Amino acid sequence: MQKILLSFYLIAVLANAEMMRIDNKEVVVDTKTILMWQDNSDTDRVKKDWKGAIDYCQNLIFAGYSDWRLPIMDEFFSIRDEARKKVAINNSFKNVAGDNYWSSSDIYSGGYAWNMNFENGDDAANLKNSNFYVRCVRDNQ
Repeated sequence: MQKILLSFYLIAVLANAEMMRIDNKEVVVDTKTILMWQDNSDTDRVKKDWKGAIDYCQNLIFAGYSDWRLPIMDEFFSIRDEARKKVAINNSFKNVAGDNYWSSSDIYSGGYAWNMNFENGDDAANLKNSNFYVRCVRDNQ
């Protein structure tokens, strides 16, 4: 009887969770946006310029998938948590640098692109030749 109740409890918790980490794949799945996020050790140590970040995600084969891409800014907003101090990202993520992460959203006026700073949740535009962290995403359908 306890196993049945525990199973129902776990199903209810998972049904209400918008984000859940799958530890054995080192990913975070967002059930609201239907996105899967890379969350391995590369996400807090690999830094690239903007073009390098795009190439890194396009060439990434990880967790059994090869259709990764650099996220747009709106997708970063969906995982940002400004209420958290020093790590302004949903607490499902385990590998986070408190610094800037590239998005694929560029500024049409030239050499700038948008990035998200997960130390404080601020977004900003920076020169594309700057080196920032990379976190890839894929559509999880």
